[in-house]
Amino acid sequence: MSVMDWIPASFREKAVNVVVDFVSEQAKKHLSDEMAGRIKKMRSDAGFQKAFEQGLQQAAQRFSDEYERQDEDLAAALRNTPEFFENEQVQAALIKILKNPGAYLSDERTLLAQTFDSVLPTRKNRDRVNQAVSFFLRCLAEELCHLPELQPIYSFQFQRMTAEALRQQAEMQRIQLQALAGMNVGMRDALLQLTDKLVEQKALPGGAAYMLPERPKVYHNLPQPDYGNFVGREAELKKITDILRPYPQSQHALVTIDGIGGIGKSALALEIGHRFLRNFDDLPPDERFEAIIWASAKLTILTAEGISTRRQILRTLDDIYNALAVGLQREDITRARKEDQDEVVRNALTRQRTLLIVDNLETVDDEAVMTFLRELPAPTKAIVTTRHRLDVAYPVRLTGLPFDDAQQLIRQECEKKGVSFFQKPTPDPSQEGNPERVANFQESSQEGKNRVNPEIPFLEGAISPEIPLLGGARGGLDEHSVQRLFERTGGVPLAMVWSIAQMGFGYGVEAVLHRLGQPTSDISRFCFEGAVERISGKPAHKLLMVLSLCAESASRESLGYATELAEFDRDDGLVELEKLSLVNKSGDRFWLLPLTKQYAAAEFEKSAEKEQLRKRWIEYFTKLSNEYSGKYWRWNNYDWLSNEGDNILLIIDWAIETGKGAIALSFTKAAMFYSDRSGRWNDLFIYGEKLYVVAQALNDKPNWAWIGNFWLSYFYAERGKIEQAEEFTNQSLYLYQELGDIKGMCITTANLGRVFRLKGQYEISQALFEKAMDLAKKYAYGDGIANTHFEWGKFDRDLKKWEKAKIHFEATINWYEEHKDKVDLDVALLMMATGNLGWIECQLGNFIEGKEFLERSLTVFKKIGGRANITTLSWRLALVEKTLGNHEKALQYAQEAHFWAERLGMVRELEGANALLNELNAEPPAA
Repeated sequence: MSVMDWIPASFREKAVNVVVDFVSEQAKKHLSDEMAGRIKKMRSDAGFQKAFEQGLQQAAQRFSDEYERQDEDLAAALRNTPEFFENEQVQAALIKILKNPGAYLSDERTLLAQTFDSVLPTRKNRDRVNQAVSFFLRCLAEELCHLPELQPIYSFQFQRMTAEALRQQAEMQRIQLQALAGMNVGMRDALLQLTDKLVEQKALPGGAAYMLPERPKVYHNLPQPDYGNFVGREAELKKITDILRPYPQSQHALVTIDGIGGIGKSALALEIGHRFLRNFDDLPPDERFEAIIWASAKLTILTAEGISTRRQILRTLDDIYNALAVGLQREDITRARKEDQDEVVRNALTRQRTLLIVDNLETVDDEAVMTFLRELPAPTKAIVTTRHRLDVAYPVRLTGLPFDDAQQLIRQECEKKGVSFFQKPTPDPSQEGNPERVANFQESSQEGKNRVNPEIPFLEGAISPEIPLLGGARGGLDEHSVQRLFERTGGVPLAMVWSIAQMGFGYGVEAVLHRLGQPTSDISRFCFEGAVERISGKPAHKLLMVLSLCAESASRESLGYATELAEFDRDDGLVELEKLSLVNKSGDRFWLLPLTKQYAAAEFEKSAEKEQLRKRWIEYFTKLSNEYSGKYWRWNNYDWLSNEGDNILLIIDWAIETGKGAIALSFTKAAMFYSDRSGRWNDLFIYGEKLYVVAQALNDKPNWAWIGNFWLSYFYAERGKIEQAEEFTNQSLYLYQELGDIKGMCITTANLGRVFRLKGQYEISQALFEKAMDLAKKYAYGDGIANTHFEWGKFDRDLKKWEKAKIHFEATINWYEEHKDKVDLDVALLMMATGNLGWIECQLGNFIEGKEFLERSLTVFKKIGGRANITTLSWRLALVEKTLGNHEKALQYAQEAHFWAERLGMVRELEGANALLNELNAEPPAA
């Protein structure tokens, strides 16, 4: 039976008349008889009649849906009583409520105090009947009072509001009235005027005292945050806030925050919820959330005392429904029958814009939860925090905090835990070991790339480039300890908070940092134990162990080679690691956070496969290093080297530390080219000297000679340490003579000529170039001829013999162009010759052509790397631009040259760039 059939037409008419008369009387009282007359026409207005009937219909349906959960039997009995609305007691009660809703709806007891003896008179439990009828009447009154035509009058007559709330409510209700397209213009105007008048009356002292039951501004059950001031994550906050915008600005209903345990997922989700709560009044109406519901499935928490379990509130979909029922103040959700509950929840969520936050979803096994999240009703949005990435959501992955944010968090936690924070002067690295090896210490430490191992156990006289341990005293932190804590934790918030808590208990910095690296520590177990257990024995576990061997990141190809997994298994395993938040992906490379790497390294060490995995890992890099490098100069793949250079240096460290010098020496050329091209000259000298000692100890003459001549001699000369360069070159020449390596002798002789050129001993230098050229021509060694031309060209350049220098550089370029597919010379030598030729052309007055050569060379070096070459070329281009009157360009090039010359320790370029900058800064640019 239809609800409209259930409610007699006579009673519907009577109810309409009551509410219209009530509103009309308010108009007569506050406006005029004319306005009251206009409003009375609502009795016969078809649009209002229809809206009124819809209100009755919705009220009856609401009673049917909601009260049935509480008392199914009695709800059905009332529905099946056709004469219910003909009952005089029912009609009288409803008319009273409609005439004076403030007195009834604000006080549940007023309704319940009424008795309805004539309703279902055969029922003995009269309290049950009275409660059911009262609930029905309340549904009717609430729905009718909130009709757009009536809400302004009832609201302003009976609600208490602040001035701001009054203004906002009035504006909203004006919009609602204007939107009633079918309403008579005169009636609408009268209702609008009455609304304004009631607002005016309401704002005066002694305004209406009655109050309709006001819903909270925001329904919520958010827990209080325990993190104090929220630190960082601004980019993630913005991204998630954008995703939570209403349709059509955002078409995503579900966003996941994923990452390893302790990365700050819950804190971020909670902060978002509280920001929406705090900023409700400042947000555009369509971006507000009128309900924010929190449901947590967290099983364990980590404190300074250890890992503790907590009662899991969320296990199934029923638990989410319970959280919604409490947060939305909708008991009908929990009272609903199981088969109807889904629909009740959907109805409840569609009544307001709701944000549902589900914390720690990975501990929930109920598939119904996932189904519910996939099918969220509009306009509901949801945030899910999880260690396991979901395919159905917009994912936001968290990694470690950047240093500035991490430092702020550490300071904040120190204040909370009573741990002192003090500054300490930066130690002078030049006082510790060899100053050449600790130059730019802070930069390399910041990048996490200081791999120097102070012990080479099997080499007598090994170089020991120690960098002093930094740290604060027991119970306190200095700035350097903060840096170490950041690097050890990788910026994982919980790890930093846990560490400070440990210090608050009295543990010293070193003890805490040591515990951080232990796989059995509470922090490691909390973050990784469960996830790693899930992949034990699977391809993902093998991939994770190999990832512990990489310096920063590893390619998909290298991981597949080392693990010997089929392509499908490899990719499937990487996907599983990413879903579990154990690995992070950037392009086609994969990397681990420091804490994850420590845990993975422990898994590797206890694995029966570790020797085979490491062997294959090294084999991959050995194979490609040999493939890409020539015997003397050439390197064929700078892109590969720039990606894998750190992994190669780490293998060298391991090989030297474990006494496997031959493995270390197999990466000699790769290590030199990488350190040079990436501009990391600190590493360049460290590894050059380490490998030189290894080659010497193993009497590996080819590597010994190559490192001395092509590596250490060349770069010591660039730093102005000519005596050391000469010593290394002479030793290499002697070794090549012993080996009978004519090509090596030829190139080393030319390099020795370079050394004497830099010493200013030009006669000896020229004699050496002549000797190198004779050797090259005698043995038809074209690469040697081209290389000697290049070095001889620089000799004539320094003597300002421009035409002779030009001939030499052109000879180098022509040889390379004619034989580039066969020569061992590196493309860098061609570009150095091109750059020098450009400089010579400028000296000859051919500035346009010369500048073009310089720029071409600079472009290539910026592509393949080579900070020393970039420095020299920038300095020369600055001089050319100054000569051409291009002040701004000259200044730009000079600043770049100065920047790199200072960091690389290039004495000649630094002096030249300094002098040029002084000139440029003293000269104002031309108007």
